[in-house]
Amino acid sequence: MAHAKKFLFSDEEQLFSAYCKAMGHPARWRILNLLRSGEVKTAHDLTRNIPLAASTLQQHLIHLQRVQLIQLDHDSVCSAGFKIVSPVYEDLMRTLYEFGSGGIGE
Repeated sequence: MAHAKKFLFSDEEQLFSAYCKAMGHPARWRILNLLRSGEVKTAHDLTRNIPLAASTLQQHLIHLQRVQLIQLDHDSVCSAGFKIVSPVYEDLMRTLYEFGSGGIGE
């Protein structure tokens, strides 16, 4: 969206749009579903559960990181892993629920 038009939409509408764009591929839904337990998973863990090349999976992880739904967890024992950012994930779920219940920004 052109920057000149952003003022026409509320912050909540823009955030919802960014979430939807980030969730625009089934692989990203699968990634979130695998991370929902709260357990940190490495890219290798995710690759075993998602039938995509590692480089393709990495691009999907980047999309989810851009809207801060997931983040790298450097405290993992062996290597860095990914985890859901709970407040952002909960905000996404709340926003989706509100959208289904009557709309956003009304």
